[in-house]
Amino acid sequence: IMKIEDLVDRVLVFAAHPDDEIIGCGGTLARLSEAGKAVYVATYTYGATAARSKEEQDKMKQRRKKETEVTDKILGVKERVILDKPSQGVTNDRQTYQETIRLIRYYKPDLILTHSKDTHKDHNAIKGIVPGAAYQAAEEIMEKELGKRWHTPNVWLFEIIRGFGEYSFCVDITNTFEKKVEAMKAQVSQQRTDFLSGLIQRITGRAVIRGADIGVKYAEAFKKIDTYPTPL
Repeated sequence: IMKIEDLVDRVLVFAAHPDDEIIGCGGTLARLSEAGKAVYVATYTYGATAARSKEEQDKMKQRRKKETEVTDKILGVKERVILDKPSQGVTNDRQTYQETIRLIRYYKPDLILTHSKDTHKDHNAIKGIVPGAAYQAAEEIMEKELGKRWHTPNVWLFEIIRGFGEYSFCVDITNTFEKKVEAMKAQVSQQRTDFLSGLIQRITGRAVIRGADIGVKYAEAFKKIDTYPTPL
């Protein structure tokens, strides 16, 4: 039986907000890190829309940056880049698209993980950016400006709000699920009403369901998309 460790040496996650990689693939990232694989995360926004004033937004950004540092230690993230796009304002413009290509060419991942179609505006924007950027990162274009071309053989989408009806892979995260929950609990800026506890309940329920699909305690589901032909 092939395991994810057999496919991946370097994984790059593209996520809208600082906690999305935890919800969508935190257990998988921890599993890969424990296996000695390099885990990188690119976060497009700080998710600071809850703050009203500019001063409050700056404080929220600093708070969330500290939370990402805790998260990265828990999950074993080697390096994180925060692009500081406006929350609820991520767009598929030329600059953002080229920044995404540049990151793919810089980190040279074997696997890209990113958003699937969802109900959140930023999630959908990134779903529209990353697959095309992964495709064009492999083409012989703008190498002087954006780095030497790189073909990522695996591009997978993860679940955040909407669950998959059909999907390609389930990764067993039974041994790393507690790290996923621990990383989620570190998001103290989300401690408004019962929001955080509700999120933990949601990711637990989904992990149990996905685990049941493959006969393990906890799992995460992914949908593979083809961005570039794979030679056989």
